[in-house]
Amino acid sequence: MGRRLSLFFTADLSMTFIKPDDPDHRYRILSNLAENVGRRMGFQLGPFDATAVQDASGTLQWMYVFDEHESRIYRVQNGRQEMADVDLDDEKFIDLDQTADRIRNAIEKLILKNS
Repeated sequence: MGRRLSLFFTADLSMTFIKPDDPDHRYRILSNLAENVGRRMGFQLGPFDATAVQDASGTLQWMYVFDEHESRIYRVQNGRQEMADVDLDDEKFIDLDQTADRIRNAIEKLILKNS
């Protein structure tokens, strides 16, 4: 007699999508998401500030940019600026879980690069 093989698959298919009303709403959603990811990782992530590069205090600053030209996380310390792209789809809907993972990956990339 032949053997019977049973396979069981489980998958978490929960996804949270948000459809922004306009580009400004999209920016606010992405900004809030980036700030929350940063907070959960233990540091403050804020909007990009070009003057941070001039800060020689040694303070590490994490920043983000989400606009029509770029989606990036910046790490700035002692005049040294590094960045990692956040690969975002130009879709009408934002997958919050996937986007949070991509933001976290960009931050982790910069952390590993500087360790």
